Amino acid sequence: MNRFLKATGRAVKYGALKWSADRGVAQADAGTGSVPTIPSAYLIGCGRSGTTVCGEVLRRHPDIYYFFEPYHLWASIDPTIDVLNLYHIGSATLLLGADRCSDRSRKRFNRLLLDRAERARAKLMVEKTPFNACRIGYLDALTPGCKFIHLVRDGVDVARSIDRLSRDRSYGIVGKGDLNRWWGRSGSKWTALATDGSGANYFPDEIPLLQSYESKGAYEWLVSLGEIDRWRSRHGDRLLEITYDELTANPQQTLKRVCDFLGVAANDRWLAASLTKIDAARKNFGTPVILPPKMAEAFNREQKRFKFVNRAEAGTPQSTTRVQMAVISNEPTPYRLHVQQRMARELEGVAVYNIFTHTISNPSMPWQMRVGAELNPVFFAQNHINAGMPISFRHFRLFRDIQRHLIQHGIQMIILLGYNDLTRLLLIRWAYRMGIPLVLAADSNIFADTRTPWFLRRIKRPFLRWVLRRVAGLMPMGTCGRAYFRSYLDHNLPEFLFPYEPDYASLSNFDEQEVSAFRERHNLAPDRKRLLYCGRLVPIKRVDVLLEAFSRVALARPEWDVVIAGDGPLRKTLEASLNETARPRVKWLGFLQFQETVLAYHACDVLVHPSEYEPWALVINEAIACELPIIATSVVGAAVELVRHRENGLIVSPRSVEAMTDALWEVTKTDRYLEMKAGCAPMLDLWRRAADPVEGVREALRHFGLIWRQPAEPARNRGSERPSATSAVEGPVNEADASTRPGEASWSLDGS
Repeated sequence: MNRFLKATGRAVKYGALKWSADRGVAQADAGTGSVPTIPSAYLIGCGRSGTTVCGEVLRRHPDIYYFFEPYHLWASIDPTIDVLNLYHIGSATLLLGADRCSDRSRKRFNRLLLDRAERARAKLMVEKTPFNACRIGYLDALTPGCKFIHLVRDGVDVARSIDRLSRDRSYGIVGKGDLNRWWGRSGSKWTALATDGSGANYFPDEIPLLQSYESKGAYEWLVSLGEIDRWRSRHGDRLLEITYDELTANPQQTLKRVCDFLGVAANDRWLAASLTKIDAARKNFGTPVILPPKMAEAFNREQKRFKFVNRAEAGTPQSTTRVQMAVISNEPTPYRLHVQQRMARELEGVAVYNIFTHTISNPSMPWQMRVGAELNPVFFAQNHINAGMPISFRHFRLFRDIQRHLIQHGIQMIILLGYNDLTRLLLIRWAYRMGIPLVLAADSNIFADTRTPWFLRRIKRPFLRWVLRRVAGLMPMGTCGRAYFRSYLDHNLPEFLFPYEPDYASLSNFDEQEVSAFRERHNLAPDRKRLLYCGRLVPIKRVDVLLEAFSRVALARPEWDVVIAGDGPLRKTLEASLNETARPRVKWLGFLQFQETVLAYHACDVLVHPSEYEPWALVINEAIACELPIIATSVVGAAVELVRHRENGLIVSPRSVEAMTDALWEVTKTDRYLEMKAGCAPMLDLWRRAADPVEGVREALRHFGLIWRQPAEPARNRGSERPSATSAVEGPVNEADASTRPGEASWSLDGS
């Protein structure tokens, strides 16, 4: 409760600060106020280098007005530099040059910072934000003639301090559950650093090797030094450089240097009070930081340059801990187990716990499955719930069981399948309050609402909006799922495709002798052609539409039969509905396990799926993998994605015997089904490349900053933003050399 109250307080505080900043921006844009004349200075250096300590000392100086990390002000000046995404969700820019400074941003800066310092009658404005080292050109253009105090600390100390802060999950803000204290929301700061660093040629080929927070921190340290060195010759005596060791070992002498540089007096009273605020430097002797070869070489060169004792070793930096993720679904089913097995096998560095909430709810489909230990399966059998009872006291007990498990294992992201029972709603509410990213996965389909009475839709709308406002992201199965959620709320949630997927390898690898044996067992003559239905025999599947349509074409298509693989309460009724011509040509196989179903696909020629509604229908994936053309209704989720009309199948209206009859006429024409068969493999290949469920999970982990995100190709060349001097990574040179890094275009200071 205390943690939640603090997170709520921070949300209120930051919201109020941003509101106040936006008011100032509105006044600045209106052109009110005079141009301030107060001089300015900036504390720069990679974060965790001691700038906070130095800034806290300067804050107490009577002549200085100090701004400590005013993220709300910068976000109001220019939303695209909000690299932590505290106030604006989206891509941001970390490395800023003079070309990013406009008249509007300068007016806003004057109003929000300089005006305030001038009204306080201070002699100097000093500002400190951890990203200042990467935006020197921008700051110089905002406040011409400003000064910079560069505080540099041992790179290993910095990297390990960043690593510790990155792992600190105690600092939460309500509504920002995906916030990492160092890397921002959904890893936005790392994305900006990797993207801009790659675009500026800071080891672009080695960035993908940085997997640990420590190595990413070391990279930030290198980029910060490189950016400062690029501007060093231009700033001359406007740049003062001190080390953290100097500040902590000789604070009195160092602070006098700082005051002389800033042009303020180091009076004895202030100096005596300041000395009590500076502790001895914290050190991390011993184990070197592991970096890729080029980075390690540059890192050690910088360490020698500043006489720091620690070093880096060349290697592949690995995260020291695995990401902890939970997948919460109802009961184990074949169409989920394969994806869960893939996640356990393919998500390197991620521990996946599969939590099951339901009893087996479908006794008419007795699947034989192996739930292996590699899935980390978690069952709370004594409190399992039933699909037919969405609310009961058992739901509370199950929620507490799952909650304890999530806390015990330090779960960092949750994939929740479904939202239609009390346990799931309690989990959504709890994860939202705790700041744990919960991504909602569902097979919901926009066509479902055509079957829902209007009064239920009125109730459903506020319920779904409540859900969507509390989850961190969505995992729809495809187009119909995306449309479904947007029909209830025009949200800006991130979406990651997470469709059902069969074991495609098992579907394509079959033995023709086994197929022949299957035909013999079920009296399927090898010279016949067959339409296959695979599924339950229940009203919503509308098998009656298929059988009625087949009865109408049976006389004209004597070489075709129908095979029904599945069972259910309507079987006797459906058998009785057949006419004398069609009855002997409909084969009833009953319920089949997966391996038998694979043989059925290879023993038939066309799959027919006549459902009047189906959230997905994995049988379509399976049949196309076996190169069967598909006849399906337009409301089936998988058909929308995988069936192209008259290319690899036919789309028909639901509940229409006439439409189904026309489709059967067309697909059974001579070799028409063979033409459609040729389109199956290309269509499936396109879908698998566009909608791999494990890649969807991987992208969600990247989005929330839990694993590394490949930076996008740089959309702009930043050469015009900087003086033409190489970074310290390659050794400082004179500005007159106009040198550039390999692969980077040459630009002059005026951008020509």
